[in-house]
Amino acid sequence: MTTAVSFVGDALDRVDKVIPVKTATLWVEQAIAQKVKEVITTWAKETVKHKTGVDVDRAKQAATQAKDQAKVLADQAKVKLGLA
Repeated sequence: MTTAVSFVGDALDRVDKVIPVKTATLWVEQAIAQKVKEVITTWAKETVKHKTGVDVDRAKQAATQAKDQAKVLADQAKVKLGLA
């Protein structure tokens, strides 16, 4: 058992020289946080769709298209009115 602990300790010391443990820990924490965010987002979207029948991604896409179209129409109106 002592050899295994010594071996792991030596290995960690070597890894710490290549990638500091603080940096590696930060990377792992960020990866976990990203995965948790993905899981929660997927769960929330599925819950909304199940309860309301609304596909969040499609609704977002439709809203973005409507906003973009409204901006185009507003710009055209400004040109016609000489405000642009």
